[in-house]
Amino acid sequence: MNVSDSFGNFQRTYAIGPSVTVVVPVHGRLELAQRCIASIPQWAEVVVVDDGSPQDARSRLQPTCPRARFIVHEEAKGFAGAANAGLEAAGGEVRVVLNSDARLMPGALEALTAAFADPSIGIAGPRLVFPDGSHQTSASRFPTPLRLLTGSFALNEAYRAIRPRSRFPFELGMARAEHRSDRDVDWVIGACIALRDTCLVELGGYDDEYPFYVEETDLCWRARQRGWRVRYVASATVVHEGGASSAPPALLAEHLLQGEARFMVRAYGERSLPRWWASRVLGSAIKASAFGALAPFDSRMRNHAQWQRSALAHLIGTAKENFGRRSAQGLAERGVINLTDCMGRRLGAQAERVASQGTQAKGG
Repeated sequence: MNVSDSFGNFQRTYAIGPSVTVVVPVHGRLELAQRCIASIPQWAEVVVVDDGSPQDARSRLQPTCPRARFIVHEEAKGFAGAANAGLEAAGGEVRVVLNSDARLMPGALEALTAAFADPSIGIAGPRLVFPDGSHQTSASRFPTPLRLLTGSFALNEAYRAIRPRSRFPFELGMARAEHRSDRDVDWVIGACIALRDTCLVELGGYDDEYPFYVEETDLCWRARQRGWRVRYVASATVVHEGGASSAPPALLAEHLLQGEARFMVRAYGERSLPRWWASRVLGSAIKASAFGALAPFDSRMRNHAQWQRSALAHLIGTAKENFGRRSAQGLAERGVINLTDCMGRRLGAQAERVASQGTQAKGG
């Protein structure tokens, strides 16, 4: 793909392929970032955003990719803020945001870029796998309260095993079988996400009010609202470490739930929040018990159980603190929950008992 002379030129030149910029936001974990940057093909422009890393990222990473441009934030702005800074500085017609704990397999960037030959596609994402090559969910349907409660991976796969030609009605993450071929999806996982420049301009980039998660869900939702298609590209494979963050599970759970609350308000309105809260409480209570039972035998189940207990504690805590608040603006700004019905109170009491039992069992 001969695109070396077209960086910064926004005229369409699909006969030889569009110009491509890969943006890599970095905040610590530089050994992963080095592997990430080393995987980017030589023909692509590279922009690295050092988002307040505790180490000197530029001196460590520049030798890995001498052609890379560096943007340095003295203070961390978060993933969305760092990604936006890199996207704004990028010159490619296709701009790819690549997590620092991900790396491109040979041919992945070419396959991902080729999807944009169709002018209706605004966003594309690859097939994600774990370092051992095992399956990783790469795309999903937009979350709703019901899908968050019933759309678990296990239920989805069990339904597909019984009815392989049917789709689980409340599917959330895309079924494993559907990862085998290209298809339009609601949204793609943000570990690696490619955007057409004109789509990016329309959207204005990521909403940097999302603290850590859900920003890619919001981005794809806004793109689809404007008529753009979102495409999953099965032939583009990206290795994603996943779980590389050193932040405690309680903080990660809080960030995810805050992001989900913000998305619910934006996509479905304030009135969706009580249903979202109830579905999350009930789902976390069930999953905390299920994962807790398997925790002694599997470290991954132990981590899942801890995350669900943290989520449960956050949901109950925010409900107590914010009972009776009805301001949609306040909900959007603070990412907190407005509990407005007695069902939520009953679920909260049940969830507290489950969480208490789980904590006692862990301590014993």
